[in-house]
Amino acid sequence: MNSISLTANKNFQVFIFFSILIAPTHGQEDALFTLSLEELLAVPVKSTSFFDETLLTTSYSVTPISRNDWQHMAVRNVGDVLNHMPATIAPLGFGQSRVAAIRGYFGFNSARGTAVRFDGVPLNRLREGNGLMSIDGIDINLLQSVEMIRGPGSSLHGNDAFHGVVSLQSRVMLNSGTELQLESGQLDHTALSVNHHLQLNDHGLSLGMAFRQIGDAEQPYTYRDNGQLIPSSRANKRTNKNLLAKYQYKASSDLNAHVTFLYVDFDAEQLPGIGDQASLGSQKAKDWSNYTDTMALLKTAVNYQLSAQRSVALDVYHWRYHDDYNADFREISSIGILEESERKELHTGLKLTHKYIVSDTSQWAVGYEYQALKLDSLINTVTPISQLTPIITEDAAGAGYERTLHSFLVDGRQSLNEKGLQLLYGLRIDHYNDLGTQWSPRIGLRQSISNNQSLHLIYGEAFRAPTLLEYFGGSQIRENPSLQPEILKNIELKYQIEIPHWLHTLSIYRNHWYEGIIASVEPQPDQPLMAQFQNSGDNEAIGIEIESKGHWRWLEISTAVSHHRSKNLDDDLEYDVFPKWMASINIGYHGDNWSVFSNNRYFRRSRTSFRSPAQNSVTYFGSDLVFSWKLQEKIKLSLNVKNIFDHQNSFPSSTGHADGLIDEARSISTTLHWQF
Repeated sequence: MNSISLTANKNFQVFIFFSILIAPTHGQEDALFTLSLEELLAVPVKSTSFFDETLLTTSYSVTPISRNDWQHMAVRNVGDVLNHMPATIAPLGFGQSRVAAIRGYFGFNSARGTAVRFDGVPLNRLREGNGLMSIDGIDINLLQSVEMIRGPGSSLHGNDAFHGVVSLQSRVMLNSGTELQLESGQLDHTALSVNHHLQLNDHGLSLGMAFRQIGDAEQPYTYRDNGQLIPSSRANKRTNKNLLAKYQYKASSDLNAHVTFLYVDFDAEQLPGIGDQASLGSQKAKDWSNYTDTMALLKTAVNYQLSAQRSVALDVYHWRYHDDYNADFREISSIGILEESERKELHTGLKLTHKYIVSDTSQWAVGYEYQALKLDSLINTVTPISQLTPIITEDAAGAGYERTLHSFLVDGRQSLNEKGLQLLYGLRIDHYNDLGTQWSPRIGLRQSISNNQSLHLIYGEAFRAPTLLEYFGGSQIRENPSLQPEILKNIELKYQIEIPHWLHTLSIYRNHWYEGIIASVEPQPDQPLMAQFQNSGDNEAIGIEIESKGHWRWLEISTAVSHHRSKNLDDDLEYDVFPKWMASINIGYHGDNWSVFSNNRYFRRSRTSFRSPAQNSVTYFGSDLVFSWKLQEKIKLSLNVKNIFDHQNSFPSSTGHADGLIDEARSISTTLHWQF
């Protein structure tokens, strides 16, 4: 394992570690990096409303992590950022870069149910319904922020905004200049990014390029050979290349236009396979999957201020992607094939919104959205181990399928009295050419208890349409054209209090998941068809989340603690792979020209994967450390240490690895940031 040994015992490590955090410094009045509490808490939230919102005003349970935040974290991609979100786990997935589970329900279907947006453009695939397949391919050095809504967001974002929403905002540079960032470290980690902005009168042009490689991670895993568990490893190598171009034209104080272009080239090798399951027999060492993806996205947006109270906005976008994944099952005795799938999809859409701001407590917006999605081509190639000639299906099930929808949206808030009671409401009506009409309402109350306290009570519904894979099946999955959309109903109570230097949030939720689409293994499989997706399952999740964020003098602290229970009510079985207890504490200390940040995460669950036997407790504890120095006015150097105590942690596996997915060992990298 590529790591550095520490000779001191762990108790001594912890003592030294926290001694560094509280060590005094000189001249702290002029400390670098410091922000006021107002600046920390007034971070704009982009994904929760048509109107401007912050952590202090939104009724959603949402966590924004900005570029400034993750520069104090030892993160290398969007997946790493998601794993710092409260009540969320985002391990690597089979044939894709990430899966995600939010507030429970971790299982085989964790690849679906999370809506992904880039600058407001939906990125979920039509065939798999997954927007996380290549999310690590969008380089964080070209992003300004990552936001996550925990809970349903269909009243704003429609299909796929089921368990949550991940919103990516592209990089924003306000002044002319160039930024260069270079990263290098263990696990063959290399990254280079360049961002340049040119402002000429009313015209602004931003160009960004990024390259990142995470080499052989040597992730441990086991496989079965004649009933024996044999240790081995996977590379989990990931490489991405990005190009971002943004043009802005401000024709007048009332009219402006934006054009954004994004190109992504992503390659992932030796991602997790289906796991060391006893029912599969002998597996040997090649149970893994590979994934490549290219995507080109173009978006144009025009905003016009009709008056001081009214504005209209038009967004038009088009994106296409071409991906290829293969899964090597040749050495799994019960399957014995090499499977490859090549896909192309086209997505086109527009959104027209009209906003009316009556006052600070009375605002409403209406919108229309159109989407056209097409699975342009699908080629499946299966090579059985018993023959050399592959079986190629060029027009596989679902190829050429088109889905269109027209959507009507309402979003608003209305003051009900002079004592701070406010009505919050939202509604989205989606009409599909293949599914009919779906309604997604959201309604709630916000009560200002005092100048620094507020209480939110919110009810919302979400839906998720069946994907083409679930409808038409695949090489090992039987079709099921009678599938119906999943429905989720959620009620949440949220309390916020702001005291000097701190914001505290308490959220209590309960959601009910109906008609869950689950892959059901057939009792007498007709080879090669092994399973079928079915509407099966009445599920429930309840939980409590406590978050705090504060800043006192030169110390910055954010914490999150949560407890969750999710279960299948039909079978009275818990989803005990998702952690019941989760906690994080991030501590930062600022000096004159330096800072040190400690980011720590803990969770506990009862099972390593949903196919492993139940255990009393499976714990995860990760601790990362980031030192930053300001070498000159525009040059900053950072030292990043991931998993500083070298714990052998494991993430849950969505496909059933008995030991889970072993997290990376301790690694060190450096980052050089230069502005000129």
